Amino acid sequence: MIKHYKIKLHTLSQIHIGSGEVYDPTQFVINEDGMCVFDRDDFIKSLNDDQLKELSKLSLDSNKPVSVFRFFKDKFDKTKVKHRVIKISKDLREGYQKLCNSGALDKSVINQFELKRNIFNPIKGMPYIPGSSLKGCIKTFWMSEQNKLQAKIKNESNIKKLENSILEGSFGNDPFRFVKVSDLYPVVEDNNEEALTEIVYAVMIPKKADKEARSELTVALEVIKKGVVFKGTISIDDQGELPSRQAVQIAGIETLMQTSKNYYVKKMLSENDLLGKLGAMRLSVDKEFAGKLYKSSFLVRLGHHSSAEFITIDDNKKIKISPPRVNEKVFAESATTIWLSSNIKKPQGQKGMKSFGWGLIEFEQEQ
Repeated sequence: MIKHYKIKLHTLSQIHIGSGEVYDPTQFVINEDGMCVFDRDDFIKSLNDDQLKELSKLSLDSNKPVSVFRFFKDKFDKTKVKHRVIKISKDLREGYQKLCNSGALDKSVINQFELKRNIFNPIKGMPYIPGSSLKGCIKTFWMSEQNKLQAKIKNESNIKKLENSILEGSFGNDPFRFVKVSDLYPVVEDNNEEALTEIVYAVMIPKKADKEARSELTVALEVIKKGVVFKGTISIDDQGELPSRQAVQIAGIETLMQTSKNYYVKKMLSENDLLGKLGAMRLSVDKEFAGKLYKSSFLVRLGHHSSAEFITIDDNKKIKISPPRVNEKVFAESATTIWLSSNIKKPQGQKGMKSFGWGLIEFEQEQ
């Protein structure tokens, strides 16, 4: 018998799931409203003949890319061009103004304004959570728990071999072929699409307990905001045909809830301890959900910059770390750095910075 569940995913921190696309400065302008994103064709349709000739001339000169960006900034008319506004930081606004006022030819400077876009619905342009991302997250923590309950396969670097070992075979013994997860779409109140995403900096920070540790790498990207709600469904079919010796059968979503607890709680407490030592913000579960946690809801972590320790199987973590010597490959059970979210491009410390990727799944079985 198939069990059907209605689910809500509540974002507990910012989440970025890449789309493979970027926003570049011919798809947006930054003004007093924020980052105004539009369709290039709509913008071009808003131009008069003289403006079209000017744009054509500027586009032919590959040595003056900033002139094209400046043209878009100067000619953008928010009353004529359909657009949506994304919240941005002061640093990004100032950097954009500096770029438009410069004659920059350095491609690395221009590339800073190719902003990684979150995955989105191509028809409505709104972000969503792919069912495949959520299912992959769930399968990872389920397999980690399964491995604990078996003879503990250790130090297997090939993920496919590891998966086949845990499942005692390949697809034929995989209980997740009986688990169907839909794409999850945002609940938008009062058609306020602008409340869904924002642009932040992902900053790579050394894990050493130093509140003044400087960032090693900074990337600007679009993220789903904390506090956004997504709706979808999970269906779980009967798995009676699976080998009886398999330790955990996914009898219902309660099985997934328990494995989430076993996998995440200790790791979350450890990460919160690290964040406290760094001076960053610890993850917290709102009072609204605290009483429901691991009763009718459970934690998940998905998307980019979610920390390698949370997206790999325990006792088989092969995390590449920066070696002391060039051309040397070094792997460890845990990373030496952590990615944190910042509104400041080059933060001097970690105060106010937050971790990525946390969500809470609230479920209800359909009758």
